[in-house]
Amino acid sequence: MKQYAQEKKWGEFGIEAGVFLFIWLVSVIVYLLIVGPLLYRMIGALTLLLEAMGVFDWFH
Repeated sequence: MKQYAQEKKWGEFGIEAGVFLFIWLVSVIVYLLIVGPLLYRMIGALTLLLEAMGVFDWFH
């Protein structure tokens, strides 16, 4: 009886963990879809700004 209860507990935990992982994955994908392009533009703008300031000339 004790073993059965333990198996049941693990079963429930497995389902909850699966749902949590699924929600986490979806939220990460949505986050990347929304923030990704913005971050890309910000990095692009920053690169242009640094180039205009002549920062990259020091490295050449």
